[in-house]
Amino acid sequence: MRAKINRSEGIIQANPETYEDLWVLSRLITSNSIVSSKSNRKYKPPGSNKEERISVYTTLEAEKIELHKHSNSLRVTGKILEIKPEFIAPLNSYHTIEVNTGDEIKIQKTWKSYEYDILHEAIENSKRPIVNI
Repeated sequence: MRAKINRSEGIIQANPETYEDLWVLSRLITSNSIVSSKSNRKYKPPGSNKEERISVYTTLEAEKIELHKHSNSLRVTGKILEIKPEFIAPLNSYHTIEVNTGDEIKIQKTWKSYEYDILHEAIENSKRPIVNI
């Protein structure tokens, strides 16, 4: 995992590279964490019968965190605090961000010192080479 850590603001920008990194993030993201990432959302333009998938940048307050082993994804569901573009969905409606390996996610919360240790260990573990026999 690659990550930028800003302890003074309690913000971490992480790029998970493996399923294990997603597992670590699933343990670090708690209810009431502020999570931001790119996502897709269905949108039906006014006066149209067709729904489109629009790429959005969403910030939400996490309520439910699920790790899906078979799809190698982490799903974070919560109320929207900010969404760009703004016309796609109203604030305080629900949305789910799906994080896959290679995606960037920003997490803001009050971190405990042992959570920083877990994150540093995950970063160090990703620097070790993987040997397949």
